[in-house]
Amino acid sequence: MVLHDLSLAAQFSDELILLGEGKVQGVGDAHHVLQVETINRLYHVNVELLQCSAGLQWFVHNVNQHILKKEMKMKKIAFAALLGLSFAAQAAHYDIKMLNSNSEGSMVFEPGYLKVQPGDTVTFRPENKSHFVHSKAIPEGAQKFQSEEDQELTITLDKEGVYVYTCPVHRSMNMNGVIQVGDNLPNKEQAEKVVKDLEKKSMTNKGRLEKYFAQVK
Repeated sequence: MVLHDLSLAAQFSDELILLGEGKVQGVGDAHHVLQVETINRLYHVNVELLQCSAGLQWFVHNVNQHILKKEMKMKKIAFAALLGLSFAAQAAHYDIKMLNSNSEGSMVFEPGYLKVQPGDTVTFRPENKSHFVHSKAIPEGAQKFQSEEDQELTITLDKEGVYVYTCPVHRSMNMNGVIQVGDNLPNKEQAEKVVKDLEKKSMTNKGRLEKYFAQVK
């Protein structure tokens, strides 16, 4: 049987006759005849001899190895992308309502205190008219935020820390709130100063913001 596939010849032949350059180059079993140096010299290719756990041999052209490595690299990139999508899919979303009143009193955010994880999103929703939201304290590197009056605003909270926000129209009524992102709170001290300042400027609902901030741990 004449074979041009060296891997098949190595795996299924009891004895081989290796031809090249117009003459016999070797006779015997595959292990002794099919040597990498001989194959590279005779056929001017660069191959590598591989062996599976069952002891079977096959030859791989280095060009094919390059393709395989490239495919593996692409698979790793695809896996990383899927992993990123998986983390994104795990991010949670929360709503904070802007209300004229609830059980805590008049002009209030609900909830007034919220703990989330980095990457989570929050939407401020004006359930009643004449409200908007404005950030007063944020961690270093985070983006300040402000909505339009009577308009929703969705933010992504990527930086750990304490976020203090207010409804400027009703700030004197202590319409303020707190979001805690994660457990690493590098700006907690600065946020506490903002909370105290907002409490001083409140004419009604005193102590509400301090109660929210007390939940920050």
